[in-house]
Amino acid sequence: MRALRLALSLTALVTAAAGLAGPIAAAPTVAPRIQDVQVVAPRGGFGHGHVVLLVDVRYVPVLAALRDAPDPARSDDVGRIRAVVRARGAAVGTFQDTDQLIRDAARPFRVTDRIVLPARASGMARAARRLTLTLSASQSIEVGGRRDLRGLGVGRMTTGERVRAVRALPRPARPRCEQGTLRASYGRTTRLAVVCMGEDVRIHVARGPRHGRVTVLSSDEGRVVFSYRAPGRYVGDDRLVLRASGAGSSILKPVRIRVQPFELRALGDSVTAGFGYLENGSPWGLLSLPSCIPPTPPNNRCSSNSPNGIGSVNPVGWSPDFGLGNQVSWPAQFAHTQGITGPGQYENWAVSGSTPTDWASGYLNSTLQGIVADEPDLVVLTLGANPLLDTFLFGEGLECAISLDDNQLRACVQSFVDQVRLVPNIQSVLSQLLQSPNTRVVESQYHLAIPSAALYSTHQLEVMFDLINGDIVQAVQGVQGYGTRLFLMRPPRFDVGRGPGDFLCDAKGFTVDGPSKQSEATQTEFALNPFIDFCGSTDYWIISADTGIHPSVAGYAQFAGALEAVVQAHHLLPPLP
Repeated sequence: MRALRLALSLTALVTAAAGLAGPIAAAPTVAPRIQDVQVVAPRGGFGHGHVVLLVDVRYVPVLAALRDAPDPARSDDVGRIRAVVRARGAAVGTFQDTDQLIRDAARPFRVTDRIVLPARASGMARAARRLTLTLSASQSIEVGGRRDLRGLGVGRMTTGERVRAVRALPRPARPRCEQGTLRASYGRTTRLAVVCMGEDVRIHVARGPRHGRVTVLSSDEGRVVFSYRAPGRYVGDDRLVLRASGAGSSILKPVRIRVQPFELRALGDSVTAGFGYLENGSPWGLLSLPSCIPPTPPNNRCSSNSPNGIGSVNPVGWSPDFGLGNQVSWPAQFAHTQGITGPGQYENWAVSGSTPTDWASGYLNSTLQGIVADEPDLVVLTLGANPLLDTFLFGEGLECAISLDDNQLRACVQSFVDQVRLVPNIQSVLSQLLQSPNTRVVESQYHLAIPSAALYSTHQLEVMFDLINGDIVQAVQGVQGYGTRLFLMRPPRFDVGRGPGDFLCDAKGFTVDGPSKQSEATQTEFALNPFIDFCGSTDYWIISADTGIHPSVAGYAQFAGALEAVVQAHHLLPPLP
């Protein structure tokens, strides 16, 4: 006979993730404890004709551990009972039951597990009149269908118990449901599930929501799955009422649903953080560069979304408004143009100098998991230039500058890209973000930047940027969900002002890729070279303070425009209130 399912879960239903993508905090070290066990043979009602083991187990709360799971909403607390039964020294059999346990308990709680022995084993037990039981109770956290058993103990008991004849089994407890609030996405249909803990529980909708629409998709074994959609432009609380009925008793369960405002989150490196500008939006100058180079580990200093200013050695930090007010970074500019400026709607967690490894499994992974737990509607990022930029401009990657041709250059650059595991680390970050079932993600490629102090030729730099961007494309396209929940973005070309190209530079009689959009420092250097045609401009899409690498406010605006195009093309932003 199948094990009785005692379960509760409030969760968005999505395809299960492949496994644990991030660390789970140490779970309680106190093991579940078997409090009592009875062996009964009911003469009527449930279990009639069978011998039933009533195992009373005290479980410990695991809410603190689940808070750090990759997606707490899809994490389960599971209890398992194993009973080895012997009668008169002979083996009767080994029987198991699995219970999903409530996850929001504030203190230890008890569950009485009923294991019904099959007919043959029941006959042996009644004939023996006394059984020897070896019981074990375990508790585990499960995320995406996989177990994490670290720090969780096993409770054990060996006991001899008499088989007692009873008129009927004790009346089971009334169904018990978790008290948490469900979260629904803004402007989209969200699939939700409620499972109430109890015996033979059936659930149906007793009263529909006050604002939105609900459609029951399935209801069996104590689990009801329904889709919910709030009316257009609605943000706030809603409520429906479920009836959970089982084993002769029923309860009305109000279910609270919170329709979130549209939430935009950003993460990644300096191009997303707005490096080159301070918290108040002011640019820093060339003399500040030595004190703005990211320390180890990077603390996000000298970035538009951080309070850590020039020379700061404080821990990594972010401004209270994440740089929204200064409108420097491209996520902040996009948020302003789209009206994503309400409380909690915008957060830019990018850190200048950070690497894919930092986010995938390093010191910023807990920040990533916090973003996932927020279940934002849209996440945008640039990631992959570090630590490669430093390697090629100032480190051992300078050896690539002496490459004899493009093929040799690509091979040299790719060897350093492979060393830092660029593709698998980016894919890890993206996969973790997509564990949030209602989140869409846009990763941007990088702009073309020609630093004035670079030892590489302009052509070599363009080859290098194309190769790194190509690896980013490979990483994004290789993640499940590409094209449906994961998208690529590319800023417009930051023209160099040199050939080849088909733009006729005024009346100078030569063609280039377009009027230069590089930094003022780079354009000044190019203009001094009498041997190469150059078409300059005063449109500086790149700052000079770092010798011509990071975008200016005007350059970040190009990224914001590219994001707007992707969002419109894939309908990633519904009409806002």
